[in-house]
Amino acid sequence: MERLRLVASANDWRLEAYPIALNSQAQELYYYNTHMANFVTNPDFQPPKDSSNPENEALHKVSVTTLDNFIETGKIVPQLVKIDTEGYEVPILKGAINTLQQYPVDLFMETHRDEC
Repeated sequence: MERLRLVASANDWRLEAYPIALNSQAQELYYYNTHMANFVTNPDFQPPKDSSNPENEALHKVSVTTLDNFIETGKIVPQLVKIDTEGYEVPILKGAINTLQQYPVDLFMETHRDEC
């Protein structure tokens, strides 16, 4: 996020970035890394072994929310929503329906799957 702040500052952009996890509903999930995002609800889940990066074998507890909840509770009026979630775009968009209907936001996103 620091890099994003530096780019915004250098270009005189009024930009705010937030370190949040988004999904289609607010809940506690467990995240593990591979080449794409992987979330599970079971804290006892064992990620596949990854000899190239042992950190990928760990589960990390993550509190997630929806974009709709985040916008409403933070009293934010979005102008741009950027989504780059390595294949997790659809659940995030499902949790952003009210925001996208209520505000004339520009949506900038990268997709990795056909269903997007």
